Amino acid sequence: MKKRIAVISLGWLGSALARILMASMEYEVIGTYRETPKGICDEFKFDLNQTFEPPIFKDTDIIFFNLPPHAISSLEIFENFVKTLSNKRFIMIGSTSVYPKFGTFDESSQLHPSSSNGHFIKGCEEILASLCPDFLIIRAAGLYGLGRSPGLHLAGRDLPMNGCETVNLTGLDDLLDVIIRTLDSSPESHINAVNSNHPTKQEYYTRFCLDRGLEPPRFLANQNVEARVITTQYAHYQIGRDLE
Repeated sequence: MKKRIAVISLGWLGSALARILMASMEYEVIGTYRETPKGICDEFKFDLNQTFEPPIFKDTDIIFFNLPPHAISSLEIFENFVKTLSNKRFIMIGSTSVYPKFGTFDESSQLHPSSSNGHFIKGCEEILASLCPDFLIIRAAGLYGLGRSPGLHLAGRDLPMNGCETVNLTGLDDLLDVIIRTLDSSPESHINAVNSNHPTKQEYYTRFCLDRGLEPPRFLANQNVEARVITTQYAHYQIGRDLE
C-alpha cells in the first residue's frame, strides 16, 4: 500500500518535490496552495493561520512542511498545528540561519541565530522536536536552481556587503535528493543540506556573472572576517558537486 504524503506547500521547492513523487508513482501525494492551484497533484487551499484544519491531513503518513516564516503568524499557531499531527512522520525544511554569524558549524553545534527569521525557525524546531517523535529537520542554506539565482540580481551592482565573507549554498537538485532519501525514515533528526564548497562572495559572484556574460558586482567592503562555514557530520549527506 502506498504511503500518503502531504506537501505543505506547493511553492518553489514543494512543487518540484511533488512532481518527482507523482512521476515515481510510489506515493499518494496531496499538496496545499495559498492562492493559485498548481495542477500537479490532489490539491487544496490552505492557510495555516486560519483555525480550520482540513481533515485530509489526518489521512496522511508523512507531512512535508516547508512554509517560510512569513507565512506563519506565530509560534503558537505552529505548535497547535503540530499537536494535531504529532503521530505522523514530520519533515520540516529549516534554515542554516539558526547558526551563529561566524564560525564552522555542523548538526552538533549550538544554535545562536542572529536574525529574527533565524530565531523564529529555531522556535519551530524546538516545538517540533518536543511534540513529534518521528521528525526530521533539514537545514538548507541559500537556495538556487530552477530559475532561482541570487547572482542574476547582483550583476553590475554596487553592494555594501563584505566580499570576503564565504557563501553557504544549496542547489535544488541536491536538496531534493536529501529529502527523497529521508522521506520514509532516517536515523538522523537534523541534517544540514549544504554544498561543501565555500568560496568568498567576491569569488563566487564574480565567476557566476563572468560565466554568463554579465558584469560582476562590486563589493564596497572587503575586510577579512572569520569564515562562516556550515557543514554536515554525515558523510552520506555531503554535497560536493561544483556550485553553479
